[in-house]
Amino acid sequence: MFHFKNAYVKGFIRKRLLLLVIALVLVLGSAAILMGEEKKDDAKSEKAVSLYAQEEDYEQNPDVLPGTFVYDNITAMSDAFYRDADNVIYVFAQDAYGNIFVAGLDSFRYDQIMEQEWENDEYRLEGSAEALPQEYIKEAISFWNETYGDDMGEVTEGEFPAYFGAYYLNNVVDTEQSFVMAGVFVLFVMGFILLIFGIRNCWEMFALLLPVKEDLACQIDSALDTQSVEVMKKGRVLLTPTHLVSLKTEVLCVRYTDILWIYVDQGKFDSFRTSPGFKIFTKDGKYHTICRVKFPSSRDRDDAGKVWNAVVAGNPDVRVEYTKENIIFAQEYAQNSSL
Repeated sequence: MFHFKNAYVKGFIRKRLLLLVIALVLVLGSAAILMGEEKKDDAKSEKAVSLYAQEEDYEQNPDVLPGTFVYDNITAMSDAFYRDADNVIYVFAQDAYGNIFVAGLDSFRYDQIMEQEWENDEYRLEGSAEALPQEYIKEAISFWNETYGDDMGEVTEGEFPAYFGAYYLNNVVDTEQSFVMAGVFVLFVMGFILLIFGIRNCWEMFALLLPVKEDLACQIDSALDTQSVEVMKKGRVLLTPTHLVSLKTEVLCVRYTDILWIYVDQGKFDSFRTSPGFKIFTKDGKYHTICRVKFPSSRDRDDAGKVWNAVVAGNPDVRVEYTKENIIFAQEYAQNSSL
């Protein structure tokens, strides 16, 4: 597909393909983990046991034991009656049959549930069945009696299990697992961004290198067949003792002695000069843009200086700077070379 045999050009191709491969691995790998976790959650949800055996008997399912994954479709949720040291919120929840039980949720989850619309005015709340600590029961009774005691009757500590069940529904997500999945999601986003850059870079690379004919590729390979090659990575310029090779805006291999004029070309973007580079005028009567870099750093400017110095050193007769005299020279030279 590509005619190049030189290690520098092959490395240029490999790096772009490698970026694309890394991006694909990140995207596909993280997506597989996220989908696998989602399927695991779906399977766990399907196997969840109803917290109440029969909807209207107000007694919790006898099959429910501590640690059993349970669910209930709730229609209402109270304000928090207690918040522990881990920022877990404890509330009363009620289903369509009047069953009332205690649920524990992290604050983010609680806000999320209260803010979203419930399908058919119900929300499926899932979690593990756990025994409610004694100190929390006291807080729950105090809140209940103050808030609902006048309308629904006050509850004593001995009556608590009969009213609200022996277990509460713990909806708190495993913190360590949530951090892991958040990290996987970040990797997915990073991989997706890299994939966009990788596709763009490979597209530019193929558009640049595929049209190159074998004779030009051989000329580049021959020019770079030396131990003394200086690489300007961002500007994609390769400097040898006798040749300049550019792989940026076009594929170019030219002897320094064939460069007749070089001047700074200030690229513009939205009226700002953000993409400076060089224009060179060569013996074939054509202009070429080299060493163009968007938003150049100080290192990029140093590299550009090396390119300029290499051209001037390689051809002491080269014309420099953008002057009226040089413009007229190039116009007359181009007209004569086209005859």
